[in-house]
Amino acid sequence: YEIRPRDWSSDVCSSDLLASDGVDSVFAPVGQQAAFGRDLGLGRDIDVLFIGDIKKRFRRRKLARLVAELRALGRRVEVRNDVWGEERTRLINRARIMLHIHNFPWDTPWMRWNLASANGALVASEPLSVPDPLEPGRHFVSAPLDALAGEIDALLRDEARRATMVADCRAVMQEKMSLDVDRKSTRLNSSHVALS
Repeated sequence: YEIRPRDWSSDVCSSDLLASDGVDSVFAPVGQQAAFGRDLGLGRDIDVLFIGDIKKRFRRRKLARLVAELRALGRRVEVRNDVWGEERTRLINRARIMLHIHNFPWDTPWMRWNLASANGALVASEPLSVPDPLEPGRHFVSAPLDALAGEIDALLRDEARRATMVADCRAVMQEKMSLDVDRKSTRLNSSHVALS
């Protein structure tokens, strides 16, 4: 199957939108890569970490509320928007949970899952519009904002469960969210892509 770059979509929501306009596309996830980091085996002294843009008032308000709830539960929370490369790898390696708060209700933030799973952290998120191929409760924590702090706190009390969820998430990200790409010919190994 020969693919032109305009046929690629890195998330299911975009593929669905293209299909509604009569444009065929192939789901081609970003996939794991060395730049996302690796598990350094550091002590995890940060309970919850958020890395991302907080310019939008909608996200900033939700994040402030959740951070306050987590801190009231005695949890150490860090919020950063200015960390890259090896510094980001070291920071995520210190975190047990990496938080996702939607910028938009249809947000499909696979980059956060790539970063977290590569570095040994688990994602906690508001419910995703399209979680496939991941399963809420098995590969990440998922709860409405009103319940998310409590779900995170409960998981942080069960390190064995957290570690199992990280390992399960990492396996799915490597198996189902990566593609074999021959960059010279732009041919995809179709065994990794569901073609319709």
